[in-house]
Amino acid sequence: MSANNIATSTERINRLKIVLVEQNRTGKWLAEQLGKNEATISRWCSNSAQPSLEMLIRIASILNVVGAGSPCLQSFLRQKRPQ
Repeated sequence: MSANNIATSTERINRLKIVLVEQNRTGKWLAEQLGKNEATISRWCSNSAQPSLEMLIRIASILNVVGAGSPCLQSFLRQKRPQ
C-alpha cells in the first residue's frame, strides 16, 4: 500500500473534526468535557496523534455518535469508571 493510500485511509477513519463541526462543537469544548488539553484534541483532529481506544469510547459517548448507547459499550464504560 502506498503512502498516499495509507494517508487517505487514515483520514477516512478519523472523523472527529467532522463530527465536532456537524454538532457545532469545538475542540476546546471537547477538551473541557474530557479533562484534556486543547492541544491534545487538536492533534487528534489533525491526525498527528490518536486517542486510546478507551478515550475513543468516551468521545463517542460524549458526542452521542452511533453505537455510543449500545448495551455492550455502556457495560464497558461502567467497568472503567472509578468507584
